[in-house]
Amino acid sequence: MLADQFAHISAIHIRRRQEAGIDPRLVMVIRLNAPVDPEDFRRAGIRVLDDTNGRTVIAFADDPQLLEFHARLTAYKAGPAEGNKHPSYQGFLDAIDTGAEYVGDDKISRRLRDHQATVLPEVALVLDVECWHPGDPAAAEEWRNEVRLKVTQLGGEVLDSYLSNSSLLSLLRVRLQSRHVSTIAEMSAVARVDLRPEPLLTMHDVFNATADDLPAVGAPARDAPIVGVIDSGVRDAHPLLAPAMRDTVVLARSIADARDRDGHGTAVTSLVLHGQLEPLLNERQTPDPVCWILSVRVLDDEHQFPDDELWERLLAEAVEYCADHGARIVNLSVGSALTPYSGAKATPVAALLDEVARRRNLVLVISTGNVAAAAYLAEVDADTPHTYVERLGVSDETRMIDPAPAALALTVGAVCHDPQVGALAREAVEQRPLGNADWPSPFTRRGPGMKDSVKPELVAPGGTLAYDDAAHALTQVPALKLVVASARPDRLLGMDLGTSYAAPLVTHVVAGVAGRHPEASANLLRALTLQSAVETRFWQDLTGGSENERRERARALQGYGRARFEEARSSTNHRVVMYGTAGIRADDVQMWEFPVPRSFTQSSGDRELVVALAFDPPTRGRRLDYLASTMQFEVLRGIKPEVVDAIYRAATEDELEATPEGEDSDPPTDEPKSVAEIGRRRIELEPSANARRGGANQLARWRFKHRLRAEEETYLLMVRNVSSWAGEADLQDYAIAIAWVEDSERDPIYVELEARLRVPIEIEIRA
Repeated sequence: MLADQFAHISAIHIRRRQEAGIDPRLVMVIRLNAPVDPEDFRRAGIRVLDDTNGRTVIAFADDPQLLEFHARLTAYKAGPAEGNKHPSYQGFLDAIDTGAEYVGDDKISRRLRDHQATVLPEVALVLDVECWHPGDPAAAEEWRNEVRLKVTQLGGEVLDSYLSNSSLLSLLRVRLQSRHVSTIAEMSAVARVDLRPEPLLTMHDVFNATADDLPAVGAPARDAPIVGVIDSGVRDAHPLLAPAMRDTVVLARSIADARDRDGHGTAVTSLVLHGQLEPLLNERQTPDPVCWILSVRVLDDEHQFPDDELWERLLAEAVEYCADHGARIVNLSVGSALTPYSGAKATPVAALLDEVARRRNLVLVISTGNVAAAAYLAEVDADTPHTYVERLGVSDETRMIDPAPAALALTVGAVCHDPQVGALAREAVEQRPLGNADWPSPFTRRGPGMKDSVKPELVAPGGTLAYDDAAHALTQVPALKLVVASARPDRLLGMDLGTSYAAPLVTHVVAGVAGRHPEASANLLRALTLQSAVETRFWQDLTGGSENERRERARALQGYGRARFEEARSSTNHRVVMYGTAGIRADDVQMWEFPVPRSFTQSSGDRELVVALAFDPPTRGRRLDYLASTMQFEVLRGIKPEVVDAIYRAATEDELEATPEGEDSDPPTDEPKSVAEIGRRRIELEPSANARRGGANQLARWRFKHRLRAEEETYLLMVRNVSSWAGEADLQDYAIAIAWVEDSERDPIYVELEARLRVPIEIEIRA
């Protein structure tokens, strides 16, 4: 099989080398099942260009016929030589699964491909082109010059270049029409082609902005929700903030006033009010802030809690103060790096905040905290921009810090934002950002939370670092930061990065939901915010392990995904959100019946079901069973609610614990008689019930393309409350949110679902 694959590679290449404009090198991708020493490849006539993936090697050969490699295959097939147990080259060849030509489509980034779909072929794009460095400086220069020449022949322009023989890095920045991207990608000297982000704002725009350059900000609606921002204070006269300021206070005895001298609180507040500032500033919109701000200062001028006061007391008093003065949502972009979560019992401050949040019906939004890259990376090199995530996801140094593990809070991690949407074009071609869009920021911290619950639940842009190939070090680059309001007296705007700025972007979403649903409980605000989350594709970029294992690793860093403002607030014709609240007793089961769009039973297509659950159980900080009860949900089809209810009420504890995961095949038509048989009516949600059951904030999705069964007009959402130490008579409040999602090119589903809704679930469409 290997012989055929590599012979096919040679045949294709020999044919292509005869075509005009195609250079004669053979570059291939070799997939491995075990590590192989690059020297073994070299002896077989193949030189490794890139083996950072571990199981995928990009290599090239000067000999297009691969004679030396085929000689080894022949010797291997001949069997063991006399006196040997194993065939020649067995370890080397057995480690190779497949070989294929490395084609142009593999080299074009997803971001560039998506952007090309939105522009005409003749539109000029600014591209970052990485060329292969074969290890020989003269050859590297030759390969790069070939790409330069081809760009010029295609009518393009080379804007900048960088070659580092020590880092084996060769980069070009070019301007080229979109129609020619594939031609450049097909060159064997090219390793990768990516879109250089076009800046929404320039450095001059940010650092020299005056009040006249900023959009005119109106006051929030009189009944807009109040959000508490517990931080370093605020520059309350800032033109982006002043109309929305309800009050500013200081609670720490040793801090003189509520003025922000550090700048952190002002930056956080600007993101709570407006979301990401770059589009707002670029388009000169006239924003109406989504909330009023109550600023409570607890941090000193150095962005630290005062040494002479207990930070636990300060934080608890600040949250209580916010609730006393009408706040329904509190942003906490603060924490103690001295108390990383060990993964066992609740941390003291997290337990304290959970108790306050439940008692005062508050939504707390907390950042995971930041970690220095040096804490988990022993060294950095040219591969760090795409290898840092492996250590970030497993190091003990990257666990969340107090109070991020709070079970009832929405905990938020940071992701690298797409600079096209984010801010400024990076200026030096040798400064390469760590990660791709929606990868975990290199400073974000990870979960899981208590009882392996999903923590953080959500992520938002927080910026990233860059690797400087010239300095061989990580550095901060303005292009890779977020634009924020500045507290400096000589400047209105600034730039910064960190999980501190991811949290307020989620707080902005929660405030938007609270403004649309003024009577909503904290549980409902959390459920509606959760259901808006879009899953990132980061797990697909991880290597090693099964799909479930890669998804689990990604969830520890990114939770359920990125919360979205409009999707959290309301429905559209093609994304219909239904929601409801109820109370459930310990060890009880409740059913919610909801309609299936008829069009889903008439044709196939890309569709999705999203379910979110949020509840607020009592907590006990000194117990391993921290939550008084846990809740879980399943979606069932082809079964009546009274049948499910009867089976669960009659089931033994062993039967309930042995509940299997669902199946995606069509359910049987006969009526189930046991919990196990109900399992065949379950829809296989992702993540599974076991993966999410430990948390107070849960989300699951079902993506499907097949046509649904016509006789199944409704599905059931089954919610179960399992007591740990809650009393039998205790009623646990909870909220659910369900969304049907379809392609916007299809017929609307909103009107139909609104008319058919028979259960006590509300439905609302965006104005």
